[in-house]
Amino acid sequence: MLSPVRAATLVAPIIDRLRFAISNKIRATTASLASEAGLTETGTRTWTMLRNTLPDREVTLDHIRAVQRYQPEERLQAGLADAVGAGIVEQTATGYRLAAGGQKLATMLLEATDAAAQELWPTQPDRVAEVSALAGRVMEAAQATAGPGYLMTAPPYLPAGVSPQLVLIEQVTALRWYRFDAHVGAWEAAGFTPETIRATTDGPERDAIEAETNRRGAPPYAALDVEERLELIAGLGALTG
Repeated sequence: MLSPVRAATLVAPIIDRLRFAISNKIRATTASLASEAGLTETGTRTWTMLRNTLPDREVTLDHIRAVQRYQPEERLQAGLADAVGAGIVEQTATGYRLAAGGQKLATMLLEATDAAAQELWPTQPDRVAEVSALAGRVMEAAQATAGPGYLMTAPPYLPAGVSPQLVLIEQVTALRWYRFDAHVGAWEAAGFTPETIRATTDGPERDAIEAETNRRGAPPYAALDVEERLELIAGLGALTG
């Protein structure tokens, strides 16, 4: 039987593949937009992590730390300072949000992502819509057990008129962050740090962390029955890119 844990295990590399395919297609656009805005590499990381806070959602510093868990604190702070200094992000009394310049930049990136997704899957809108309906249910269920990285990036900002392809890629991106939180929770519980987990090679310790990641990443997939989990995995797996 395809349990939620097994579903979380099988779907993770498929989601990674789809997200990487989109990232590769928009890499040049992202770099160009960041360069025009005068952002450094660290500032660009901060801006892209905040892109789904459109139009004016605020997030806390802890949420930003969560999505940059592998970054040293000084690098994180440098990225924030750069983005604020460039007029892309602004600090509020309770956290951070995109400034007007950041909103414009994020909107342009969203448009580029939409175009890239349609290029990847131009002849599969019906399949995309069917898979998206399932992914949306998983994403909705994820809210109940979400970690800070997921809550930083979800729900995605999806204005009227975007393509079904963009909706799906933003849904699976959110689910990728759910698994990210699960993975961080797994290695933290095992006593690792960002530095030590990155140095951990294949073996029993790593296998145990991956198994715990799958367990922690499973709850949202319980929102689907066994047949629906199969449909989600097969549907995502059939998408090229």
